[in-house]
Amino acid sequence: MDEYLLSQICVILSVILLASTYFVKNKKVILIIICLEAFTYGLQYVFLHQYAGAILNMTGIIRCVWFYVDDNRCKGQNILSLAFNFLIIYALAIITYHSWIDCIALIGTCYFTFLIWQKNIKVYRWGSLPSSLIWLFYNIMVWSILGIVLEVILFIVELIGAILITDEDKINRKKENNSGKNR
Repeated sequence: MDEYLLSQICVILSVILLASTYFVKNKKVILIIICLEAFTYGLQYVFLHQYAGAILNMTGIIRCVWFYVDDNRCKGQNILSLAFNFLIIYALAIITYHSWIDCIALIGTCYFTFLIWQKNIKVYRWGSLPSSLIWLFYNIMVWSILGIVLEVILFIVELIGAILITDEDKINRKKENNSGKNR
């Protein structure tokens, strides 16, 4: 099978996995899904011979496991876990640097790392919109045509997920206000 075709199959799987996270309310489940998504998205870049993107996506597996364990260990946000993940990402980015295009993958990875480090699912959903734009630009630069199309679809799915969680928050606040008035 052609490497380009394999890369496109991987990107389809990745986008399906990532899109599903915008309708999940449990952060632990989101982290597990993103771990699988990072593997398939990284594999896509291996097939495209874009190793910086591949390695930075593979750090997503480390990141998700780290944040999953960290979320179980402490209630608040651990800035040290975020800093440690950034150090890993920067070190691998330096090692795999090939051209300025690799900087796009670095920015996308760091930004997404910050998003999933958040405890608030609403921040994750709304913050994913700029993340998609960064990865859309990267896909344009590495000529991943299906990646471009699917990133646009993913952007739409993210927008729907963000709107839905905002609407749910509004409904829940109204219910709380109404139940407070009935007392």
